[in-house]
Amino acid sequence: MKISDVRLQKYDLKLVRPIIIKGHTLENRTGLILSLIDSVGRTGYGEIAPLPFLHKETMDEAAYCIFRVRKTLLEREIQNETASFTDPIEEQIGTGLPPSVSFGVEMALFDLLIQKTAGQGIFSGLKVPVCGLTSADSEGLYTDLREMLERGFTTVKIKVGSNSIAQDADRIKASKKIIQNKMKLRLDANRSWTLEEAITFCERMGPGQIDYIEEPVHRVCDQKAFVNGTGIPLALDETLLEKGIGSVSDLGHVGAFVIKPGLTGGLRHTADLIDIARSNNIMPVLSSSFQSGLAIRAIFLFAGERGLSDIPAGLDTLKWFTEDCLAHRIPVVNGSVNLQQLLEQRPCFNERLLVDS
Repeated sequence: MKISDVRLQKYDLKLVRPIIIKGHTLENRTGLILSLIDSVGRTGYGEIAPLPFLHKETMDEAAYCIFRVRKTLLEREIQNETASFTDPIEEQIGTGLPPSVSFGVEMALFDLLIQKTAGQGIFSGLKVPVCGLTSADSEGLYTDLREMLERGFTTVKIKVGSNSIAQDADRIKASKKIIQNKMKLRLDANRSWTLEEAITFCERMGPGQIDYIEEPVHRVCDQKAFVNGTGIPLALDETLLEKGIGSVSDLGHVGAFVIKPGLTGGLRHTADLIDIARSNNIMPVLSSSFQSGLAIRAIFLFAGERGLSDIPAGLDTLKWFTEDCLAHRIPVVNGSVNLQQLLEQRPCFNERLLVDS
């Protein structure tokens, strides 16, 4: 695969409502669209979008990385093994890249690869279910749940931990009555509780209908005791990002990995985590770090390519944007995305939202 040109554009998207990242308020989402044009004129699109306060690299640093490796990309023949993630991109270009940049470059290469195989029908009949996302409290939450039921969602993610244990438990109990076993709940506590508080919350909300609780306790060493004390599956997110898989001495108590390719270091590292999860009977759940529709599209297709079409993906974040880079929103029908349709509809951009970088 010979790269003949490398282009970079910047986007700045306004959010419908702010998102809170480690106590900081974010009202806009900025990122870079990377275009890799191959020798026969195909364009592979990647997205590089460092999330402030989570990524160490800034937007300027990410852009400089592309400037630094541009010549290398143009000079080298990129092997198909890199695009299908048996080799890391760093080995191909001979230099290390920060996570958001690795993701963007590998995503663009993956986009080129799936164009070459588009006629082979690898995604024919495949649909990836979407895990709905709501951040509303009380009545807004219940309205969201009813709407998601009507739209055919089978799983929804709810944030917990910012209210009192009693308030959160009552919200989840009420939510269970609304969904009536037609949906599963994924709860995200963001390490809000001590072990004792987490167990108390689970006792108050009652058993059943919970797919897993994401990062319920402050300390990694309490995770196994939480599962033993509640019987509720536990999912790892921040632990994977901040401490690495090696920080968990025993994976027997882990029910799910929540994997964000833009934060984990790209599609190659994501593929490795999927393999580790499968070998340990852990559910790999792909998710996003509030990227545009371009990255969401790629993660859906990557989920299909990796055989994850039966696992609801945490990719319901586009409703946070007033406008998207893509001119056409990704269609969610009966709670899922049709991968063949997604593949056939090449990205078409809102050009007025993009500025050459």
